[in-house]
Amino acid sequence: MTDISAFGIQDDVTFARQLVADGGVAAVPGSSLYSDPASGRQRLRFHFARRLETLEAAAERLHRLRDRAPAKSSGS
Repeated sequence: MTDISAFGIQDDVTFARQLVADGGVAAVPGSSLYSDPASGRQRLRFHFARRLETLEAAAERLHRLRDRAPAKSSGS
């Protein structure tokens, strides 16, 4: 599970959809994996059973998205 709170998006489902549209990388919204969906709303799950080339391309896309994310304040 990956914490997505640094991206400033409060809804994991919206973020997962945006990740596919903007980055070409799919993830499972964390809220779908918790008995209390609110507990997972700042998390995504990724699946890594792919060829190395596929994983490298996904990593590059995620790096580009991370670089575009708003800077996290030092007070958090």
